[in-house]
Formats: sequence, structure tokens, C-alpha cells
Amino acid sequence: MVPPGINDAGVIPRVLAHYARCAPLLEAGFAGSPIVFADFPRGLHGAARFRITHIPFSSARLGWLVQREYAIEFHTWAPLPGHPERLRFGRILIEPSSNAGFARVKEAALAVREHLLTAELDAIPLVDGIGGIALWLPFSEAPPATRMRSKLQRLALRAAATHPRVRIDAATNAPGRYSPLPYSLRGMPNLPVCSPVEWAELEGLRSAIVCSAESFPARIAARGDLFAKATGELAQQRLYPHARTRARKSLGG
Repeated sequence: MVPPGINDAGVIPRVLAHYARCAPLLEAGFAGSPIVFADFPRGLHGAARFRITHIPFSSARLGWLVQREYAIEFHTWAPLPGHPERLRFGRILIEPSSNAGFARVKEAALAVREHLLTAELDAIPLVDGIGGIALWLPFSEAPPATRMRSKLQRLALRAAATHPRVRIDAATNAPGRYSPLPYSLRGMPNLPVCSPVEWAELEGLRSAIVCSAESFPARIAARGDLFAKATGELAQQRLYPHARTRARKSLGG
């Protein structure tokens, strides 16, 4: 059965095939996170309808939501299971203004990274398939959302001061404030993928579309799971890198 408003009978099988490939890749990082999904009741040329659920992330549930609810996009805010105020990932979203192209967004992302590195932090760039870039920061201690949001917003504002033609925002680091998951499809006719990239690759990109549902299998075969690789490299990252050292000194350690 094809959902009302979607005229291409091939859409849902393509969506199911995509998530059958990529959903297992996400279980390690997002298992148990609340699923937010978007369907497109007026078709892929129409507006998205977002629904926040209490359904915990799993590969099987993603497939179920595609078949039952015609979900196309999947989002989350990655809370620690059982602790909704603590987040496993921070996010800084970089989006173009009406008169700025992807080149400006890319420049801003690289500038944000410089501020992050100064703070002894790093991020995984996700090119969103539409026009923006989301920087995902794994944190081993899953810090409280308020602390994370405060620190990342300060860094975002520093970068925004020199890149006024793009929107740089960390306000979505809060319960219920979501953004697309890595490897999520986007609700456009060509079904672009929200794609993790390496920083060196980002510098050479000319658009916000790295791959589509059709080309994703070739990309994952050639490049592997870049999000898992980068998350592993940053597995010990903490919001305040020297907090444990300071605590030991305060206790005479």
C-alpha cells in the first residue's frame, strides 16, 4: 500500500531497503533513544509532518514505522536511556541564510571546528542532504543538556560573529529538540542521505548531497561506517576535558 500523497509506488520499498542496510549501523550509538520521525502526507514535494514518540530506537522499529506510518526521515536528540536530561551527543547546526550557498556553510563548519579544537573538542560533520551541516560531538560522560548547551552555544556564537550569512546554533541540545540521525533519508524526490563525512572530504564537497538512497550502498561499501569510526576515535571525549584532573587535585590527588 502506498501512503496518501506519495504517487511514486517505488518510494516505500526504496525507503525500507535503505533502512535495512543502515539501521543496524546506528544501534550501538542510539539504541534506546526516542524516535522522532517525519512522514510526507502530501508527497515528497510537500511539507514534512514530524512526530515525537516514546518508541526506543531499534532497527526493527524503524522498519515497522516505515511500513505502518510511512516514515521517511528519522531524528533524535540522543538522551541517555533512563536519563532524559543527559545527552550522549552534542550538536551544532549550521544552516544557510536565504542568500548563502553551501560554500558559506562549509566555511562556517570549518570555523566552528577551529573553536572546538581550541576547547580540546572535536566533532563529526554530517552533511544534511539539503543545504546544511550538523556537527555531532560524542561525550563519554553524557553530560546534562543545560551544561552542554551553554558551552556549545558560546562556541557557536564565536564562530557566528565572523560568519553572519549562516545560522550557527546549539540550542537544540535539549530534551525534545531533535535533528536528523546519521544515514537518515531526507524527504525529497531523490531521497538524499544525511551523510557523515571526514573533515578532509568536507573541504572538497561542492554541495550538501553526498549520496542518495540509490548510491548509499556503493558509498558504505567503499568508505565503511564513517560515523562509527569517528565516534570510536572520540570515545573518551568529555565536555570539560580536564574536569577529572581538577577534581583529583581538589581532593589532594
